[in-house]
Amino acid sequence: MIQILIQGLLLSGLYALLAMGFTLIFSIGRVLNLAYGSYLLIGGYMYFQFSQVMGLPKLAGVALAALMGVVMGIAKFRLIVKPLKGEHVPVEISLLILAVVLQAAVVLVFGDSSKILLPIIPGVKWLAGTAIPYSNLFAAVASWLILIGLYVFVRTTHTGRAMQAVSMDPKGAAISGIDSDRINMITWAISGALGAVAGVFFASYTQLYPGMWVGPLIIAVAVVIVPLLAGRGDVDGGRARRRPWVAVAFPDERAQGRTRVAVQVGRDRRADLERRVEALAVGREGQHERPAAGRSSPE
Repeated sequence: MIQILIQGLLLSGLYALLAMGFTLIFSIGRVLNLAYGSYLLIGGYMYFQFSQVMGLPKLAGVALAALMGVVMGIAKFRLIVKPLKGEHVPVEISLLILAVVLQAAVVLVFGDSSKILLPIIPGVKWLAGTAIPYSNLFAAVASWLILIGLYVFVRTTHTGRAMQAVSMDPKGAAISGIDSDRINMITWAISGALGAVAGVFFASYTQLYPGMWVGPLIIAVAVVIVPLLAGRGDVDGGRARRRPWVAVAFPDERAQGRTRVAVQVGRDRRADLERRVEALAVGREGQHERPAAGRSSPE
């Protein structure tokens, strides 16, 4: 029974890492990243290369695999997604082709045979007569700690709040002065790290082979797409919650238009606020015109 609980915690954490990274990209960049499973593939094989081929410490191999995921995510964004911005179908097809190319490259470099990874942490823990590998315990705990840390990052940091703003209203976020390209690049980097770490844990739990990314990707898509299509597309876990406000920005005249002041208002008051802003702009134009008319009348 304990073995089943540990396996459930481990697998749920792995699929949660995949689903969270997939949700970040879909909700912020509006891109269905069909190559997201390639992070899992590259992460597993990079860990194998660093830890078992090059002989680096296991934890260092995990960290370097995550770093490779970050580099790969940034490269995907800058070389494929950003140049094809707004062209969703070409982006998705290009990413899927990239995943197939990466799988072929892995076969050429490492071969098509399965590989067994050495445990990240050797040894077993006996609980109620059941042997539980320390490596599985580490993967389960690390997966959930990463998810908790990501939640805290998104909810409490300035960058995390900017990610939420872009997810909910990209145009409103841009008006408020948020650099959407920078936020998207950060999102792709985080997603790459999540996928690579999940690949290390998944390969250590099962085995390493070139087609290992397909099954987890299908499950992650199924977990994520259904709630997103139902309108539950927020960045913080794809929850069914939309903020009842939008961001509206005004030029700061004291800085001569160089900065903007962002105001959060209720969505039900948006139309009324827009009318008031328009009336205020018309009134200011009238104030500038009346002194000119007053000076010309005595002549």
